[in-house]
Amino acid sequence: MTAGNWIKWDKGLTRKREIVAISARLNLPRRIIACACMEFWEWTDSETTDGHLAGVTPLFVDELVALPGFAVALEEVDWLRSKDRGVTIPNWKRHNGESAKQRARNNRNQRQKRSLTPSVAINTPQLHGGRPLSPVCHRQTVTLAVTKR
Repeated sequence: MTAGNWIKWDKGLTRKREIVAISARLNLPRRIIACACMEFWEWTDSETTDGHLAGVTPLFVDELVALPGFAVALEEVDWLRSKDRGVTIPNWKRHNGESAKQRARNNRNQRQKRSLTPSVAINTPQLHGGRPLSPVCHRQTVTLAVTKR
């Protein structure tokens, strides 16, 4: 996967209130609406750097995802704004573009670092003062030394 060849999927997207509202408005399942949003956002990620899509109409947005009324439903939940000169995605940089992708990568890396359990860290070969850590557990003698104090 290349650096820019992906977009962020928010955990719980199919249960967000905006998806539920669009689903009710279009009388379609939430998963279909979430997939349509992802398809739309995937396309916009390739077409804009600031969230404005000059010359794009609500009708084109509907045709892009093959759902009549989709653009109007996006506008109703403030996920799209339509003007005479095109459409704009509010809060674009919060979720899209390179800075959002970098934040997502950083968050994923941090979660992975934090998920290491102590047992994994102990069993991972590491060096201490140039010597490998002992694979032998010293819990018994450490406990005795602490209790004798």
